[in-house]
Amino acid sequence: SADYVGYHLRDAPARGVRAGARVASEEWPLARALARGETVADELYDVERPDGSRRLVVVAAAPVRDADGDVLGAVVTSRDVTE
Repeated sequence: SADYVGYHLRDAPARGVRAGARVASEEWPLARALARGETVADELYDVERPDGSRRLVVVAAAPVRDADGDVLGAVVTSRDVTE
């Protein structure tokens, strides 16, 4: 679901794997867009849900900036690509 990755960032430690390595919560695309103003395009994550099941999710994120270039928020999309 589109809310799945956001759930983990807000309510529980992010538990996902990208390129074979566990991803710390500050390295999720949303966190990178907010903290560093980074634009992230289509990264694949193997995410473990609270019930132990796993999903493959493609995530993208981009910062939303004000007229001065300061980050006000971010837009994130996620797409479940689990077969």
